[in-house]
Amino acid sequence: MIAKQINKYINDHYCFFGDEIIPPDCPLLTGNYIDSLSVLEIVCHLEHTFNISINDEEITLENFEKINSIISLVESKLNKEHHVYSSDENTSNETTNEYNQLSKACA
Repeated sequence: MIAKQINKYINDHYCFFGDEIIPPDCPLLTGNYIDSLSVLEIVCHLEHTFNISINDEEITLENFEKINSIISLVESKLNKEHHVYSSDENTSNETTNEYNQLSKACA
């Protein structure tokens, strides 16, 4: 579901060639589909949509060059968030429930 959402967003907002779609392994930046401003727009969208935080150090060519690399970044952030929640012995039931609802919404 995450891959589908990200794929749809990128293609809806940055593919301007009719019915053509941007393949998941196609270079976005060097292929001139997106520029640096587009990367910032994508970061804002991902942070809002998936309730994650992307650090400045993570905004790299490696992480944003292809749709698949963006998907991997988001999945790793979500997995890391899940690990933090599940390994924290002091996590309240309320916080756990909120996380579970988020997980279901993003899946």
